[in-house]
Amino acid sequence: IKNEQPIIFRGSYVLALVNCLFLILILQSNILKPLDVDAVAMAGLDPIDIISAPLDTNQIARTTIMAVSSTLFFSSVSQIIGKQDSDLHTIRKLVMVLKKTIFRGFFLATLGFGLVVLVCAIVGGAPPVENMKLTALASVYTACLAFAPIFMSCMPSGSSIERIFMRLVCGSVASEKENTVFEQMLRFSLYGVLFGVMFSMVLLTLDWGAQSQRWPVPFMLGSTFGHVTGAAIALIWEFCVKYSLNTRTSNSKKSA
Repeated sequence: IKNEQPIIFRGSYVLALVNCLFLILILQSNILKPLDVDAVAMAGLDPIDIISAPLDTNQIARTTIMAVSSTLFFSSVSQIIGKQDSDLHTIRKLVMVLKKTIFRGFFLATLGFGLVVLVCAIVGGAPPVENMKLTALASVYTACLAFAPIFMSCMPSGSSIERIFMRLVCGSVASEKENTVFEQMLRFSLYGVLFGVMFSMVLLTLDWGAQSQRWPVPFMLGSTFGHVTGAAIALIWEFCVKYSLNTRTSNSKKSA
């Protein structure tokens, strides 16, 4: 990993963390709080009836729109501040950068991979016909959190699909620059979303009758907390690596 300025002073890290905070607040206000109200109203129902009770489509749509807008906004700003001043000395170049980032983040990552996530969700046990609108909205939500930030911030122009997947899974390819900590943070967030979604699907097999088991709440909870946890793990990992390097350096100087 490349030596960089301290994380706290880099705008990209701050924006990514602020977006994580926004995602938690959006989920809390639009889904978790209404579920607490529903829990009181459904207190006497059978657990199966609680789990099968559909959520309001408008509620899930509002949550998805807010989360996608937040992620695309902070990723776009991160892309802009990551450019050198000479790259953005005209309004025209600024507009071109925004077009590229929005195209990658919204059309390619959010909608394109949203279809892939939708198919995977159905294969993984989501209702194929019933509540299809909810499944589609949750798939767009998950795809945006998993793929939009890294597609908007780390993909060089003219990248082929193969190079993109290599960079997503393995980091920078041999002909490109060494990984930055920010890329690693986004990649860990991607891994976190994938593992979080797979883990949350286990909730569908249980008969607890919890509000968090109502579809597509497990899907969205897993992707949100996986995204946030991945980013946190990446930052902690970086601090541990830097601490280890500093310790080794100081020990080698003492021994010398």
